[in-house]
Parts: sequence; C-alpha cells; structure tokens
Amino acid sequence: MDDPINVPERIILCVDVCGEVDSLEFAGNKKSPTRLDAIKNGLRLFVQAKLRINPQHQFGLMLLTTVAEWYCEPSSDAELLVRKINALHSVGAECAECNLSTVFDLLLAKFADLSAPIDAQPSVAAAAAGTSDAAAAGAVATRVVLFYARSSVVPQYDGASVARLLQPPHERVTVDGVYVHAKPSASNRPQQVYDALTELEGSRSYFFENSISLKKFNTSLTQLLAHPLQRPEQNLFKSRLSLA
Repeated sequence: MDDPINVPERIILCVDVCGEVDSLEFAGNKKSPTRLDAIKNGLRLFVQAKLRINPQHQFGLMLLTTVAEWYCEPSSDAELLVRKINALHSVGAECAECNLSTVFDLLLAKFADLSAPIDAQPSVAAAAAGTSDAAAAGAVATRVVLFYARSSVVPQYDGASVARLLQPPHERVTVDGVYVHAKPSASNRPQQVYDALTELEGSRSYFFENSISLKKFNTSLTQLLAHPLQRPEQNLFKSRLSLA
C-alpha cells in the first residue's frame, strides 16, 4: 500500500549564476570542478533519481542573480530538464546584492494554488499540514531547493510573499538550501550569509553548507532526495546504514 502522504512534488531548483559560481574550491580532486560544475552534475543526478522514484514529480528551474527569474517551466520531461541543466552558465560578473523575495514573488504569480486562501484550497492545506488527506485531495508538495554560491553577499528578503508561503503552521512551500562558499577571510563572511539563508528554514527544511568537500556536497544532495512530507528533522537524518 502506498504511503498516504507520498504526493507528487513540484520542485523549483533555484541556481545562483553570479560570477563566483565559477570558482574552483573543492579540495582532494586532481581535476577540481567549479561550484557550478558540481551543482550541474548534482542536479542531473537528482532530477533523474527523483523521476525514477515518482514520474509525476515536476521540476522548474530559476536563475538567481540580483533577482530571481524563470529559466525552465516546471516539467517531468527528464531529457528537457537535463538539456536545460547542461546549458546553465554563469553571467560572468559578480552580483553585489541578492533579493530572495523575488523567488517567492515568482511562485505566487505562477501557481494559483499557492496564492488562494488556504481554507479554500483543501489540497494545499492537506499538503501544508502533511496529513493523510493530501493524496486523496490531489495535492502537490511544493519545494524550493536553493543553491547559493556567494561568500560575501548576504541575501535580503522581505515582503508579504515570504511570510505568506512560509508562515507556520501551514507552510505552503518547503525551502531547502545548499550553500557552497569560500573560506572566511577579511573580504568573505560566509557565516553571516548562511545565517541569513537559514532564516528561511521551516519545520521540514534541510540546509547544508560546504567550502571544500565534494563528497560532502554530493552527500547533501543525496539527503535532499527524501520527500519533505516523509523525512525526519534534519538532525535526526541518518545517512549511513548500521551494519550491526
């Protein structure tokens, strides 16, 4: 019998494409990938693995510079998604600021089920609450996975769109984050950046940060394969099997 909260996901992959994403950071590799190369490889594997689990999952792609913009409409077409991921490239220039509110503005403008009053949308309410009624109501679980790669630009967000989508107890969107950054220095402040990113954490969110370990980066993406309505809190997630 299928798990009653195993509803399809609508996953929006939001990728930072400012200049720093081209940096070489990962240690211990003869041919170290750039941050963007690592993200693209991880996204290809992530999308293909999720679609094998449930072909009804959909994936959209956003690009993040100073603001967010749509790059690929939500789709379950693996070939299309892989082509779009392969074509990702940085804008070359550094971006002095980042407005994450625009991610949520785009979601509200695109998806009517997210913008309607929650008491008028049983499927949204069921998915937000993670109840057993979610599958029967035809719900879709919406998730944003944010890939951020700037070591000194603290992201900003404000406005009703963030509060509307992330306000507990009915969080309409789960936000996960993968932050790849340089080590702290006089010009870098990754801790402040990470602190700002994790202010978007909800009750089901997973957030990861990484500066040099490709293995750690890939492990993070493996954990993100878990469905947000089924996975435990992040600190309870076990990524290794006991052989005892």
